[in-house]
Amino acid sequence: MFTTLNHILPGWTVRIVGINATGLMRKRLMEMGILRGVILKVLRMAPLGDPMEVKLRGLHISLRKGEAARIDVERLEGPPVRRRKRQRNRGRG
Repeated sequence: MFTTLNHILPGWTVRIVGINATGLMRKRLMEMGILRGVILKVLRMAPLGDPMEVKLRGLHISLRKGEAARIDVERLEGPPVRRRKRQRNRGRG
C-alpha cells in the first residue's frame, strides 16, 4: 500500500517508491539522499506535525510537511507494540 511520507507516524519504517517534485525541490531532496528504493524510519514529529525527523542511511534529516507530501512511500514495518503492565489490585483497607 502506497501513501505519502507526511501520513506516516513516528516509529514506522518505509521504502521510498517515488518523488513527485520538480525543479529545485526535487534536486534538494535527491541531494539529501532521498532516492527511490531507500529505506527510512520516521523518528519524530513536531507538535503540529511540521517538521518531521527521519533517519536514512545513518543521517537524521528534518523535512517539512510540503516536502514530505511529495515523497511516495511503501510501509514496511510498524512501531513495536507496547504492552501495558497489568495493575494488581492490592486490596486496601
